[in-house]
Amino acid sequence: MSQVQTLFSRFRSPFCKLSQYSLPLSSSSSVIETDKLKNALKEAKDALAETLNDPSQKLSPNLCDYLFFPIAPVLKSWSRVPSTGLEHALECIRLIYNYGWKHVHNEFLTLQLILLIMNIADGWKSPSDHFHQDSYVQETAVEVLKDLIVDFRPKMEDQRQYLLYARCFSYSLDLFSKSNSSVRLQKATLECTNALLHLPVSLDVLTTFLPGIVSGLVKGISPKGPCHYFQCVSRALQVLDYTLVSIVGDKVTKDLPEAKESIDSSSFMGGTRRTAAWKRASCQQISTAVKTILHHRSSQNLHIQASLFHFCFSLFTNCLDSLKDCRIHLLETMLLLVNKKENPQLASIGIKMISDYISSQNNTLIMEDILSDCLQSWSSTWSGISSLASEDVKLEKLKQLRCMLTFSEQIPSVLQSTESLLEDILSQLSPKTSGIEANHQKVLMSTSSGKNLIDGYFFGGNEMEQVIKSILLQFADSPQAKYLLQSLFMKSTSVVNQPALTSFWAGLHIIKHTNVGDVKGLFLESYEQKSLEIIQEISQLNKFHGKDLKNEKQKNYFGVLCARACIAMDCISWIAAEQGKNFRPKLMSVLYHVLEHLAFASPFISTFAEACIESLVHNCEYGSAGEMLRENIDYVVNSVALKLNTLEITPQLPLVMAYVIRHDDGSGVQYIGDVIESIFTILDNYHGYTRLTEGLLGILYEVMKQQSVQSRGNRQYLKGKTPKEVTEKEGILSNDIQRFLEACRQNPIYPSPPVEEEMESMESGQEGFKRHLEKEKEEEKIEKGENDELMGRPEGDVKEQNGMIKMVQQITEKAQLFLSHEQITIRVQMIRLLGYASQVLVEDPDTFYPTIHTCWPLLITQLGTGEPVLMELALGSIAQMCTLAHEFMGSRIRKDLIPRLRTLVRENGLWKQASPFSAEHYLQKSLAFVGRACMESRQSLPVYLDLLDLVAPILRCLEKMQQTNHADKEFVESVWNAFSRENADAVYYEREVVKHKQDLLEPGTMKMGLQDKPKRRPLMYSGSGQDRLELNTKASKPSLLEELTTPSKSTAKHENELKEEEEAGENTGKEDALPSLDHLLDGQLSEGSQTKRPKKPLISIL
Repeated sequence: MSQVQTLFSRFRSPFCKLSQYSLPLSSSSSVIETDKLKNALKEAKDALAETLNDPSQKLSPNLCDYLFFPIAPVLKSWSRVPSTGLEHALECIRLIYNYGWKHVHNEFLTLQLILLIMNIADGWKSPSDHFHQDSYVQETAVEVLKDLIVDFRPKMEDQRQYLLYARCFSYSLDLFSKSNSSVRLQKATLECTNALLHLPVSLDVLTTFLPGIVSGLVKGISPKGPCHYFQCVSRALQVLDYTLVSIVGDKVTKDLPEAKESIDSSSFMGGTRRTAAWKRASCQQISTAVKTILHHRSSQNLHIQASLFHFCFSLFTNCLDSLKDCRIHLLETMLLLVNKKENPQLASIGIKMISDYISSQNNTLIMEDILSDCLQSWSSTWSGISSLASEDVKLEKLKQLRCMLTFSEQIPSVLQSTESLLEDILSQLSPKTSGIEANHQKVLMSTSSGKNLIDGYFFGGNEMEQVIKSILLQFADSPQAKYLLQSLFMKSTSVVNQPALTSFWAGLHIIKHTNVGDVKGLFLESYEQKSLEIIQEISQLNKFHGKDLKNEKQKNYFGVLCARACIAMDCISWIAAEQGKNFRPKLMSVLYHVLEHLAFASPFISTFAEACIESLVHNCEYGSAGEMLRENIDYVVNSVALKLNTLEITPQLPLVMAYVIRHDDGSGVQYIGDVIESIFTILDNYHGYTRLTEGLLGILYEVMKQQSVQSRGNRQYLKGKTPKEVTEKEGILSNDIQRFLEACRQNPIYPSPPVEEEMESMESGQEGFKRHLEKEKEEEKIEKGENDELMGRPEGDVKEQNGMIKMVQQITEKAQLFLSHEQITIRVQMIRLLGYASQVLVEDPDTFYPTIHTCWPLLITQLGTGEPVLMELALGSIAQMCTLAHEFMGSRIRKDLIPRLRTLVRENGLWKQASPFSAEHYLQKSLAFVGRACMESRQSLPVYLDLLDLVAPILRCLEKMQQTNHADKEFVESVWNAFSRENADAVYYEREVVKHKQDLLEPGTMKMGLQDKPKRRPLMYSGSGQDRLELNTKASKPSLLEELTTPSKSTAKHENELKEEEEAGENTGKEDALPSLDHLLDGQLSEGSQTKRPKKPLISIL
């Protein structure tokens, strides 16, 4: 079976069925079964679509005629056929034509089909009868019409064909611009119009239809037109682009004659004569029409943006001379589209396309005129929006200017007309000192030549600042750069305001990026001097306080000063990068002022100052900031001394000195000593100036703080390399305690010495300390020598260290005078200073111990001031001295500290649980810290018990506190451990027995289940039953030594107590009884207990 026979076998059944229901349409009186006809048409269409699924398949002419036979009545009597059936019939015609008749090239058949389909689509039955066609039928008919027009070869000398061609144009354009046209219909009509434009007709004929084509397309895609779908808009722009380029392009209108020629009247229909007059008249109207569709540049659709850009670029490049009236608008539209943030792909290719075209133009005069006109248009628009429009609108216009200036690089004369606009453009910038991330590494930028430059933003870092920076770059290498820089520099030297600031910044940005050597050399020194003057005026910034910044005017002025200082540091960094090591001599006048800005409270300024220092270190080829500072330390210290001599004490002076000390290796002691002497002199001569005193003492405080950090670091380094002898010494205390506890375990009636012997032994301990002082000094000298050897320090470094200790001692002696100052902030600073000083002076006991002796009474006094901050800091300094001084603090702890601590606990209620993070809470932690520090040295038994009585309730409160972090728990545990090293049983009793047996706590005594039988020394205060802690007047207050040395007549009483305890234990279920805390400490158990041990062993043994 052949292919024709195979196709025929598939078509025969559905088309025979179709013939049965369609042939009755030939008679106007016959009855039509519409549903069956509709189903038959659908089956026929489906059979065609299913069979003809391969583009290579072809239908023979005879088979096409056979298939068309049952469809012909449907097309002739289309008004009697249901719309769905008619739609199926049109689809059948489309398939038959594309797979059969199209390959035959029967022009008469094509003409007849076009006319037939046109009448069906238009609803034309007769000249007097017009029918409103269904929209789906209309859409399908236009799609079929497009396929037919492609093969249409009209002969314009034939009147019928000319009219048919004209009717197709008008019908397609009318349907496209109709308000109720669907998207499918718009696509079909656009394809029909495009097919008509590509037919082989003369240019004169197309020129005749040009007004209708432009009018129909523009009407459809105008702001009020029906075409809004992006595919339809894009296709309409492409069709319009092809029409205009083909008819009024520069190439086809280049040599048009000026005069009109006579029209040949023998021709029924002729084309329009193309002359220069026609060109001028037509192009003016076309330019107006084009302007109306450029509103699509505000569309957010990426396809429409890309289509409109290519439309504008095509007209700009192909109709530059023809469409003179709209070429500025075309360029502005392209500039706007390439700056759309949502379409970066268009921005990357669009700018390149425009730039390449402008650079390829041989006639630069035309491009100069175009760009000049465009700039003039931009300027007039900008003058109307620069003060009233929103930020986004102004940013959009500035981006257009940036692109225009980018294209103007090859036409320098255009830049000259832009200089007058700079002042207005720079006025859009306002300094913003907030919202900038304080990270100097993000401000620094490394160049390809290995230089470090500051690349920060001074006006908020927003897009406006970035765009204006890119605009300024266009003037860097222009011939007018020198005159522009001169103008900007003159404006920057005027009064300090926002225009002067932006002029200074703009001039610096231009000179940094210019490649014209004489311009850079001409202005570099001027900008360097100006920058140095600006950074020396930090006193203007120090005038502002928090209340001043509430005023909007003052706040703006403060922002101008901050941005001005940062720009000056940017300039210094850039000049250092340009000059390299040759900039080092200029550091003597620059470094101190940069350090002042580094210490400024604003993170905006300190960030740029830190970046400037990093840049100076790198560009001047220093190894580190410390190396640069040590090489110029004399200049920095001299600047500080000059400030002191003139009593110009700025808030930055202490922090500058702290920076100097932090990076000093000891070589600057001699210079710092001069500063300290100057401060001492001022403090001695000027009294009553609180701010002056606070500033000077702040310098001393920072010096001490940094020196203590270095000393602590040295000790931590040596800690891991301590000689064996030192390690053995540190273990003596714990060994003695272990021996004492072991003796208690082995002999419960371990004899205790009398009070006199105990006191004598304590005094002899102090005397022994004095007697062996010289021996310890010799050992310390040996240890120092070993430490210096371990640290690798030469003898000269040791001398410098001694000089620093002497200076710290002088500062400490001066600070003691201000511990009684009426200003609390000064006292707070001085207490902290003493804490830092102890960390330095501990390296020289001959200096450390006398210093403690003189400042101790003043520190103790602070515990009675009632100020929580002072008391907390005083406790911290006392704890530090107790930790570092060891046995030297023994008598002071017993005689001075413990009574003060008792008063402190009583007056502030520290035995009760405090609110988290309250003043009482911090005082509790500080007091516990003091107790732990006292346990660093060996304490006598009474002192130990007094400290435990004070600290144990506080530790229990801290353990009960809910809002505690892991560090607080570790701290409490470390305090318990410190007391446990002296006596683990006492700590266990306080921590476990008292904690879990709250009913044993009674006013004045602590009992172990028995009434009126004290088992330990009475407490100093009444117990937890009362609301406040008061002195216990009921209970006696004998010392523990008196209790331990009571006459032997009490032995029988104790024996009776032990018997009663044993009986009570048997009567209460025979529970195991714990020995009392007194028995564990003094060993006063009955003699019978030697033969009959307690049922439960000692806790320490467990």
